[in-house]
Amino acid sequence: MKKISTLFISMVLFLQFSKAQNYAMDFTMNDCNGVSHNCFATLDSAKVIIMEFFMDCSPCVVAGHEIEAMQSDLAVLYPDLIEFYQMAFINDFGCTNVLDWYNLNGFSSFPFDSGEALVNYYGGFGMPSIVVVGGKTHDVLYNQLGYTPGDSADIANAITDYFISNYTSVNEIPADVNGVNVYPNPADNHFNIQLNLNKPGTVSMQLLTLSGKTVAPLINEKMEAGPVLKTFSTETFAPGLYLLVTTVNGNSSYRKVDISH
Repeated sequence: MKKISTLFISMVLFLQFSKAQNYAMDFTMNDCNGVSHNCFATLDSAKVIIMEFFMDCSPCVVAGHEIEAMQSDLAVLYPDLIEFYQMAFINDFGCTNVLDWYNLNGFSSFPFDSGEALVNYYGGFGMPSIVVVGGKTHDVLYNQLGYTPGDSADIANAITDYFISNYTSVNEIPADVNGVNVYPNPADNHFNIQLNLNKPGTVSMQLLTLSGKTVAPLINEKMEAGPVLKTFSTETFAPGLYLLVTTVNGNSSYRKVDISH
């Protein structure tokens, strides 16, 4: 009986740990400017929250600046859908110290002084720890102890994947287009973009990084109704994942393009 009880307790703890790794922890908390935030209410409005759990360390500052730059780029694609919280990794910092650090480093996020329970929930502290949670399903999209310069690209990839997979508002086919197809994908020396216009319109296509920076404008022209096929060389593009943004009469859809030469 004792063995069964021990096994049961172990299973419960395992399930709780697994859930902690996959789903966000809810909280209601005032930031250091006196604004109240509820995690699940924010996520239920189809948003993503990036959380940096910090201490007074150089990597924490580097991470914060790179994440803010990435957030600004992604805001072009997903306006008002990404929030950035910077949270002290233990609860005894106090808002005076948090705001001193925040203002000294020129941040524009939401600053908090009490992140200890969240740090414990998400697996510990790594100078800093970065967690990204998203959407009405409250999924954990990214969870990393420590930060290396350039990790913001991985964070942007996780956020972009989530929006493209879960929200038709950022991936819908415009009403005046009957499908957008990109092939071959992965692409070696070229890729084709095929679409069928239901009516004449102005069509633009551009290639972006996953963090929202423009790599190259591809076309911007008026087209007649009917099938359209455009071919683009990949010679000048570095290997990697990109976003293809197709805009027809002001309505945009997004596709990933994998350039693998």
